[in-house]
Amino acid sequence: MQHSTIPASPAGPIPADAPVRQAALLPKLVDIGHALAGAQIEAFRYRLADALLKLSETSLRPAEEQASFHAYNYLRNQAPVFCETLSEIIHTNTAAALHDLELGRPAAPRLDPKADNFEAMEDQVLQDEVNLALEQHCADALAELNVRIAALLGRERIDTDTNPWRPQVFVQSVCQAWRNIDGERASLRVMLGQLGPGCFLRLDAVYAALNAALAGKGILPDIKAAVRARKREMATATFAATTSPILLARGKHYNRVRDWLLSPGKGQAAEVADHLNLPDLFGAQDAVGNWQANTINVAVGPRLFGHLTRLQQQLDASVGDAAGTDTGAAAPAATATVLRHIRSGLPDGVLTTVDDNTIELLARIVDYLLAAQQIPVPVKHLLVRLQIPLLKAALMDRKFFINRTHPARLLVDKMVACSVGWDVARGQDDPLLVTMSQIVQRVMTEFDQKTFLFVDLCGQLDAFLADEQRAMDNVLAVPIAAGLRAERLYNAQQAAHAQLTQRLDTGAVPQFVESFLETQWLRILTLAYSIREKKPEMLERALSAMDDLIWSLQVKADAAERKQLLERLPTILGNVNAWLNAIKWDEPERVRFFALLAQRHAAVVRIQNNNSSARVEAEIAIARRASERSLARARRNAPQGTSPDNMRSAGLCHGDWLALQDQDGTLRYMKLAWISPARSQFIFAGRGGSKTLLLAATEVDLALQQGRARTVALDRVVDRALDAVLGTD
Repeated sequence: MQHSTIPASPAGPIPADAPVRQAALLPKLVDIGHALAGAQIEAFRYRLADALLKLSETSLRPAEEQASFHAYNYLRNQAPVFCETLSEIIHTNTAAALHDLELGRPAAPRLDPKADNFEAMEDQVLQDEVNLALEQHCADALAELNVRIAALLGRERIDTDTNPWRPQVFVQSVCQAWRNIDGERASLRVMLGQLGPGCFLRLDAVYAALNAALAGKGILPDIKAAVRARKREMATATFAATTSPILLARGKHYNRVRDWLLSPGKGQAAEVADHLNLPDLFGAQDAVGNWQANTINVAVGPRLFGHLTRLQQQLDASVGDAAGTDTGAAAPAATATVLRHIRSGLPDGVLTTVDDNTIELLARIVDYLLAAQQIPVPVKHLLVRLQIPLLKAALMDRKFFINRTHPARLLVDKMVACSVGWDVARGQDDPLLVTMSQIVQRVMTEFDQKTFLFVDLCGQLDAFLADEQRAMDNVLAVPIAAGLRAERLYNAQQAAHAQLTQRLDTGAVPQFVESFLETQWLRILTLAYSIREKKPEMLERALSAMDDLIWSLQVKADAAERKQLLERLPTILGNVNAWLNAIKWDEPERVRFFALLAQRHAAVVRIQNNNSSARVEAEIAIARRASERSLARARRNAPQGTSPDNMRSAGLCHGDWLALQDQDGTLRYMKLAWISPARSQFIFAGRGGSKTLLLAATEVDLALQQGRARTVALDRVVDRALDAVLGTD
């Protein structure tokens, strides 16, 4: 294929000092990428551990349950080794990949067809699936980085497969670090199964920093035109370039889809077979157009395609009018039976058995989508209109059913996933629905046999969502600042409470002083912790004043200690009063507290420690209070420590959607837009940041536990439909 030349810079060709700039910039890029990735390793380790533990608790397969728990324990026990090793490997691998790029060495294949055994090949398949998901998630940033690196090196182009910071390098680094702590293959496989955009290093942040560093040095600061040219060049090759033959052959649904499509009865799937003796529906043609020996030629005849085109036009006219006026709760009038009626309009012999079964399988997928209550009705109307184009895409390429990155399938997934935030009040005027309607209209009028149209339309939807995300980011600054303040206060309260608990659990503090410390002094310690970064000496003084007060109430061993108490008591009381003035505690309780305090101090001065019975009684009272506090704390902590309902917010991730119920019963769909560093505060927002809501983790937990909030998951909806239709796990 003839490649158009990407301009080296907006101003023209590469300048004469390019080699010098290259030598200076490229090592810095390695350090920048390593620093950003390294800073995320600890958080990634926690996310991965949580995912493995959750899988061990929910898996219905004993082998997977055991392997995931084994992997979780290894990661928990070997966390420092894993994090340190991963950081070193990332630096080594990115530097080596950059060296290969500079020398012009070809990229290593994603999957090695010469893998020494089938198990090794399967491991590579799992890695490749993660690579593809991450590439798709970071596609725009990667495209910019590819063009900028090419400009820096003075080359016409570089592809993602040779980019030193491609997701494949990071995934391989994680696998290498994992093997360093655990050599069990089963745990490696279960670990790989948890990786993806939601559980991995935040590569989008790494790519953004690398792009910013290059742009800051004058490398294509205005890159949009160059990237658009590159996308146009790659449009026809995008699907083929992101499809691995081995991955396609061993994908999650490969065997069941193959058996379904080859079964003699329409839609009656045969028994599942794990062997590969049946003909291959998913093979590719070689360079001269010949099919592989074990592949069925499933080319679609012109009569069938003509018939489908006519149906597409009729469906567009009939369903389009109905969808434009219906935003209510009723399901679309036209259902997947449109697909099943295709057979009635064709002469015998036009449809092969594989064609017939393809229609039935897609019809059941559409049935599933139209029955899903969480998908808004207007979006279901759009899916109804897409039936015939989707059937064309599936007939042209049966990989539609087994490859998550098929462009037509991605379009459906993206439309359904983002429909959660549809603004019911705005109805058909909602900009999201308007954009999706325009996309569907383009499919209906333009799609014939050019699959890359779906690539362009996915990009159009992504661009709209990116604009909305930028709008949301612009309005999040104020609530994020409020969330950080709330978290600082929360952290200060937790630290203050820990300091109090440490001292009160001894049982040596009198009851009235214990109550005073848990109310007023907790406020003082919280204040001191909240300003700790600016004035660390204030915390030391608050803790010292508290410790001195507690010391002053303890029985003194001899006359010398009692004398020391009398000498220090004015200073101790002065410090306590100064702190109480700082928090403005001027209530009548303050007077009563100091009266009781004076009585206690007088008693301490009078007590003679040689009275053995009094000493024994005091020790018994201290032990009893310590035991009572320990039991009370155990009762308070038991529900939080044992009930999973109290930890539901721990499973929430950035980008998750929640249905939140107002007091009047109205449901609001809001996206988790921000999580504070310690996960104590959450910000939920409507699309574009139209509404924001700051909630503490305890509030989110309670709402989830009481059913006033629930997660809404509409991602990878075609995969879910296939699971339901094919009966896969």
